[in-house]
Amino acid sequence: MKPRFAVLAIGAAALAAAPLPQPAALSAQSSTTIDARTLARSHSYALLAPAPSACQAAGATADPISGSWGADGKTFLELKFDGNGLVSGTTIWRIGEHVNRSEIKTGTFDPKTRALNLEGEAERPDNGEMAAYRIEGKLNDEGVLAGSYSFAGREGKFSFTRR
Repeated sequence: MKPRFAVLAIGAAALAAAPLPQPAALSAQSSTTIDARTLARSHSYALLAPAPSACQAAGATADPISGSWGADGKTFLELKFDGNGLVSGTTIWRIGEHVNRSEIKTGTFDPKTRALNLEGEAERPDNGEMAAYRIEGKLNDEGVLAGSYSFAGREGKFSFTRR
């Protein structure tokens, strides 16, 4: 499917107040080509870029795992997918009022199987000692990340949605 494009007309005064980003800045933000052209002698310009729905659809397909994941209004995972199978971020362990954030040491996501694996160490809520954790999950077609975890001798199941 060919992406749809949105055209934004910008007057010369608006361009003087907020110039277009430099090409190097654009390539760091997106692989989309942006083209600015003069439309008429009145010094109006148009910015041609993919419409928001096309951008969102492309982003959702390319990176379905990055973001904050949780349940019941609370975040438990903050993930960043590098596009090459590696996942970084933070786990957030919540037991009662105790909240412990821990960096993910090893994280992978396979876009084909939609399997997520995370490992690291976090502080135990009962005695403050460090303990290993392992999280294994799978992202289903409805956008629910479900699986199991083990941490400090405890095991359980989870079901998270992106927040």
